[in-house]
Amino acid sequence: MKKTLIATAIAGAMSFSVAAQAAPTVYGNIQVVVDVENDNTAADNGSTIGIKGEEALNNGLTGIYKIEMDVNAAGTKGDNSPFTGDQAYLGVKGNFGTVRVGSMDTVADDLIGDAIFGEEYVGGEFSAFIDGANREIQQVQYSGEFGAVEARASVNLNGKNVDSDLDNAVQVGVKVAVAEGVSVAAAFDTYQSAAGVAATLDMGALSAGASFETQDDVDAIVSASGAFNYGMGSVYAIASMFDTGDIDGNRVTAGANYSLADSMYVYAEVVSGDNDDLSDAKSTALGAVLVF
Repeated sequence: MKKTLIATAIAGAMSFSVAAQAAPTVYGNIQVVVDVENDNTAADNGSTIGIKGEEALNNGLTGIYKIEMDVNAAGTKGDNSPFTGDQAYLGVKGNFGTVRVGSMDTVADDLIGDAIFGEEYVGGEFSAFIDGANREIQQVQYSGEFGAVEARASVNLNGKNVDSDLDNAVQVGVKVAVAEGVSVAAAFDTYQSAAGVAATLDMGALSAGASFETQDDVDAIVSASGAFNYGMGSVYAIASMFDTGDIDGNRVTAGANYSLADSMYVYAEVVSGDNDDLSDAKSTALGAVLVF
């Protein structure tokens, strides 16, 4: 998308007249887990609470906003800092697509990372798109759909506060629906010259995904996953391999979840892995998730 179109969209959003404000949506989840292999104690597993909403603007535009905080569901009573920042952005959308400014998931995470079925307990160690948490903050991100093609781009602001090479680093990506239930995606990051491709298959009850990633200091990261929805939940398996030439590792995960209600499920997950000279990734987890 041309810069002039972005500027036009932002200018249009800034010139809207005051109208009746729509009520925001409050949402969140509570996630607790017990690792019966390692410590057999309950821990938080990514609980969040957030507020999001939309506002109708002039010229056919819509303003969007979101504030999401991580919550420690296993924190001690009286903890003065139960919340930590996760996502917070303000944006505008229209026929041209969506422009957001703030903290949000990266282009690579949405297009490449999400192709793999997400582990409930252990995850995130295998990625060529490093410094993901730092990449999520201070972004200007664009996304747009053009028929079967989804295009995305982002630039990091003030990255020099973390790493001089991260300042103004750019991620670009594209996702294409090539057939019913089949899509392919690619992403590139100017930081560390990271690149990745992914493919997903959705056949209703059966879904699968595969990805390949590389960057300056990483030869290859290969991941694959499969999941089957049996009606009351899913059974799934995920495998990842990490190879830099000097250090390699792998991880295999198998799990199953069961829905107790539309908004709550429980799961069991077993992880076995080995990362040379790094840390072993072995666990047997039992957990529960409530979404509201």
